[in-house]
Amino acid sequence: MIERIQLPHGVLLQDTHEAVMEIPLGMTNVQEEEQLSELRKEDSFFLKCIKQELTEGKIYLSYELPSGFRPLRARNQESLQKKQKIAKNILKIKQIQGTQFTTYIHPDNIYSNEEGEVKFVHRGIRALLPPEQDNGKEFIFQMKCLLLSLFTGKSFFELLEKNLTTIPIQNAFIEKLAKAKSFSEMEQALSMKVQERKQVPEKKIKKPTPAVPVQSKAEKATAIDTKVENKRIKLETPVQKWGAALGILVFGLLAGTIITYLVQVKPGSSALAASNQDKSQLKSQLEQAENEKEAKEQILAGYKMILAGESEEAIKALEAAGDLSDEEKKVLAQQYVELNTPESLSKAANLDSELHGAIASKLVSLNTDDAKKALLSLKSDSPVVQIEQAWLGKEDDRIIKIFSEQLKDDKRAKKLAAHSYLRQEKINESFRLAVELKDVALQIAVKNKQIAMINSDGTKTQKEKEEQIKVIQKEIENINKANIDKKQ
Repeated sequence: MIERIQLPHGVLLQDTHEAVMEIPLGMTNVQEEEQLSELRKEDSFFLKCIKQELTEGKIYLSYELPSGFRPLRARNQESLQKKQKIAKNILKIKQIQGTQFTTYIHPDNIYSNEEGEVKFVHRGIRALLPPEQDNGKEFIFQMKCLLLSLFTGKSFFELLEKNLTTIPIQNAFIEKLAKAKSFSEMEQALSMKVQERKQVPEKKIKKPTPAVPVQSKAEKATAIDTKVENKRIKLETPVQKWGAALGILVFGLLAGTIITYLVQVKPGSSALAASNQDKSQLKSQLEQAENEKEAKEQILAGYKMILAGESEEAIKALEAAGDLSDEEKKVLAQQYVELNTPESLSKAANLDSELHGAIASKLVSLNTDDAKKALLSLKSDSPVVQIEQAWLGKEDDRIIKIFSEQLKDDKRAKKLAAHSYLRQEKINESFRLAVELKDVALQIAVKNKQIAMINSDGTKTQKEKEEQIKVIQKEIENINKANIDKKQ
C-alpha cells in the first residue's frame, strides 16, 4: 500500500521498496532534467536516487529503499540505547551544512535499520530544488524537536509548536538534550549513560539554615516577615514583587531601617520616587519580554505551517511576528516565492537579494501585465533580472552585452540573445545560437528572415534572389527532416 506524506514543498510517496518525492515544478528553479544530475551521485547520508523525471509540471525523484530500513516513526518502541545510536547518526547530517545540498528535518524523511544506521530520503539543491536549509538556530531547534520526539513519543509537530515545554523528563540526558543550544551539546547529551525504563525522581535539596544571632522580639518579627516574603518571591510575578517591595518600604520608613528587596530602597520621598522609577522600568522590560515571547510564538507557528505545506498561513504568522532575523527573513522570502504571485514575488525580492534571479524567472513564467510591471520595478544587480528587463524594453544591444559578458552558459539568456541578433538582422550570429540551443523553430525563423532580407534587397536581380532563396529553402527542408528523424 502506498502512503502519501505531505511535506512543505511536495508529497512523499512510500511503499516497502521505494520512496518517490513529488514536487510541483513551480516550487523549484529547475528548467530541465539535466540540472538534477547531481542527485545521481551517491551519498552515504541519503537513499540512492535511482530516477529523476520532469513531466506534466512536476518533478519525480525515485529513491531505492534498502532491506531492513523503516521510517523513523516506526522506532518509538526501541530501547533507549538503540535510540541513542540512531540519534547520533541523525546528527551526522550536520555535515551537509555549507554544501550545495539540503534536506528536511522531518520524521518521515528519515529511515533507519536494526543496527541504528540512518538514511535521509530527500536531498535538495540550494537555489534550485527545495528546501532552502536554515543553518542557524531554527535548524538546531528542529533537530532537537526531532530527537526529543524519538525519545519521548511526543509529536514532532507538537514540540515545534509548544517550544519543548511539555516534554516528560524521564532521564537526565533528555533534560540536557532539551537545553542544548548546539550540535556539540546535543552530542554530549546523547553520550550520557542511561538506564532502561528507570525514572529517577527529583530530589529536593534542603538548604542549611544559617545561624541566627540573638534577636529582640521586634527584630524576630521583622525577620519572620522578611523570611515569609522571601519564600513568596518564587511564586510572584515581577509586578507582585514590586508590590511587596513597596510594602517593605513602608515598614522600613516606620522602623528607620534599610531593607534590600530586589533593589535597594532608602526611606524618604527620594526613595519612593526611585522605587516608582524602577517599577516603571521593570514594567517596560516586562512588556518587551511579553512582546518578544509573542513574536517567538508567531515564528514557531509559521515554521509549523511551513512543515504542513501551508504557505499562506506561514506567511501570516511570520508577518505577524514583526522584527525578524536575517535567517527568518530568508524563510519568509521563500514562502513568498512559493505563493508565486507578482505581489508575493516582489515582497520576496525585497527580503532576499539572492533570490532575484529565481524571482525574475518566475515572473517571466507568469507572463501577465502585473508580472511584467513587477519585473521592471525590481532593482537588482542580478544579470538574470537585468537581461529580462532589457528584453521587455527591447534593448537588443544590452541583451547581447549581458549575455556575452555574464550569461554565456544560461539557456534562457542565449535564446534572448538569439532573438536580439535576429531583430538586428545578424543572421549568422542568431543561427549559431539557435543551433546551440537545438531550437528548430528558431532556426527556421532565422532562415525565413534571411529569405525576407533577400527579397527586399534592391541590389540583386530576380534570378539571383530565386537562386539564393532556393538554397535556403533546401536548408529549411533539411532542418525539418533532421528534426523528424530525431523524434523517430
